[in-house]
Amino acid sequence: MIQSIWRFSHFFLACISVFFLIGASVSGAILSFSSIEQENATKQFGDLNSFSVAQLCDSLDKKYKETYSIEMKQGLAQVSLLTNEGSAETIYVNPINAQQVSSPKKESRIYSLSRIFHRSLLLKTTGRILVGISSLLLFFIAATGFALLLRRQGSLANVFKKISKDDFYTYWHAQLSRFFMIAIVLIALSGVYLSLERFEIVPGEQTPIHEAKQNDLNQFNTVKASDVPVFKDITLASLESLVFPFSPFPEDGDHFQIKTIDSDLVVDQFTGEVISTFNFGFQQKFRIWSYAVHTGKGSISWSVILCMACCSILFFIFTGLQISLKRLKYKKVNSFTISQSEYIILVGSENGNTMRYARSIYDLLILNGRTVFLDYLNNYKAQKHKHQLLVVTSTYGLGEAPANANKFLKKFNKAKHAVSFDFSVLGFGSRNYPDFCQFAIDVEEALMKESNTTKNTDIGLVDQQSKLDFESWKAQWCLNNGLSNSNVKIEENTKYDEFEVRAITNADLHPKLTFRLVLKANRNIEFTSGDLLAIRPKKGEQERLYSIGAGPNKEIVLYIKKHFLGACSQQLASLSQNSKIEARIVSNTKFHVPPDYRSLILISNGTGIAPFIGMAVENKSNARIDLFWGGKSAEDYKLYEEELMGLKANNQIRNLQTIFSLDKNQYVQQLIKDNQAEIAEALSNGTSIMICGSIAMGQGVLNEIAMICKNNNLDDIEFYKDNGQIKMDCY
Repeated sequence: MIQSIWRFSHFFLACISVFFLIGASVSGAILSFSSIEQENATKQFGDLNSFSVAQLCDSLDKKYKETYSIEMKQGLAQVSLLTNEGSAETIYVNPINAQQVSSPKKESRIYSLSRIFHRSLLLKTTGRILVGISSLLLFFIAATGFALLLRRQGSLANVFKKISKDDFYTYWHAQLSRFFMIAIVLIALSGVYLSLERFEIVPGEQTPIHEAKQNDLNQFNTVKASDVPVFKDITLASLESLVFPFSPFPEDGDHFQIKTIDSDLVVDQFTGEVISTFNFGFQQKFRIWSYAVHTGKGSISWSVILCMACCSILFFIFTGLQISLKRLKYKKVNSFTISQSEYIILVGSENGNTMRYARSIYDLLILNGRTVFLDYLNNYKAQKHKHQLLVVTSTYGLGEAPANANKFLKKFNKAKHAVSFDFSVLGFGSRNYPDFCQFAIDVEEALMKESNTTKNTDIGLVDQQSKLDFESWKAQWCLNNGLSNSNVKIEENTKYDEFEVRAITNADLHPKLTFRLVLKANRNIEFTSGDLLAIRPKKGEQERLYSIGAGPNKEIVLYIKKHFLGACSQQLASLSQNSKIEARIVSNTKFHVPPDYRSLILISNGTGIAPFIGMAVENKSNARIDLFWGGKSAEDYKLYEEELMGLKANNQIRNLQTIFSLDKNQYVQQLIKDNQAEIAEALSNGTSIMICGSIAMGQGVLNEIAMICKNNNLDDIEFYKDNGQIKMDCY
């Protein structure tokens, strides 16, 4: 409920202020460049913090007959003086050496127009009011956005921890908000304050009040400005203005008047002593600070940050619009009523990504001729007809429900379920978070407690929208429900990279129609052996995922079997050297080698050897790698033999064992059985065991390892799977 309020508030505030924020952000970004130019001009002669007012006065005395006043403007000193020729002039000088220079560069028209627009939207007083209100709304938008970020990350301590990568818009909306949140809040609050000051709702600039002092009428010798002690202590960087005494006669009561960013002083022209000091209070200092924060005055670095923050607001508006449109796009669409439906799919989706997968299951059921109803979890009602319930949900923050699912558990626990039904749960989340898929787990526990329910399929946990995790669970669910696991489209939010074919073997010359494909991306892409390459045969078709190995020079190595009806494998087999294809890297962190490993056992059959060859290639430290591989015949092995022998010769593979089913009617499981002592030792000392290949092979290997665990009084195999010591990537 709270989350929904925050999201609605964030969205509503953004909607009512969007046009004002766009105008303010564009003009603010332009004005930040103006501030950068001004600060560059300020620093053109040197660091003004290193020179005093007394030094400037001394330089002026040496060059000119008399000085009347000094005012600092854009890093220059505007001086009213009397020249040696006797003419009164107002000139600009280098504040370091008093050398006359040209006047400050006239402000560009685009800057002046942007400043007027930024302050009043060209609407004078009405515009200033609207700007002030928009600044306040920006603050509340930032505050509600931060609240949503806290909910997403779970706690304040997790704000700057890794963010789960959803689609492009959601990920970068959250990612950039972390870095520009503070800057945006400061922009908003300083803008609100300056608006309040403009309309005198808060006090404005303070007027200095000085105590009067009667001069000693016997004093006739004035002190030079360069000899005044306080002028030696005030830097040019803090100086705003200095007015010299007009009359040298004590009875006229004239004195030096100097204004800095912190105070206003009156200095005796005869003694050089400070007669009166008016220190600006917190109010004045806060005003100066607010102006500096809002405009970037005084700091090039902050001006750059302001420019980036203004651009980020525009980016947030764009990405927020895309996220909202996506949520609207994935509203439920049903061909059947809930009472007509054999299957009911209830969805919890924070940003619309989980809904994409739910819709693909909906489409699959329709293709199988089943009746199905799709809705959000919060709309749950106990049904009076026989049905099967499928819950597809993501987890938000630290184990919490998405906004459209946060009422489900309460509703379900209160409902009276007169009719029994089967259920399955599919959870989406990220293993980067401690409460991975916790809400999905909570839902399954609640469903299991109900006496009239029966679990149809074990819970599926999908890490970072992994297609591999999803397809693996879907295959089992379809099998349990007598459904054809048809390829249905999952709408993609991803972009593809271009890859060039560096080498390819002829599949038709291999007895198993297997071929080796080497690809190189057209840009620098981070990947490692065990990751997946997603290839889409045709636009609109479902992606095919292939395990990859890392080759030299950041090449991608695949081993693929050409299937007669395989659209993707047929397409890949027809490629030639220098051909181009579109694909993308899918991170598969759960199938990466452990960091700083000392030993590794790799088990595969067929083309499942691809990532393992890559892992051996990456084994620069010559850690111990045992590789067990199974195929049908020695002819099948020839495709991999040369590369494997080279790796073994380089000690990147210590122990290589192969087995061929046509020769001995034995499979790779037999190698595990033959090496059970080594497997048991590996489990005991923490060595990772990685399995890649067919599902049947994977299950057979797990059965053998389970038996080894039992025979050697080791922990149950589930223990090693749960702690990541046994890793599988089977298909």
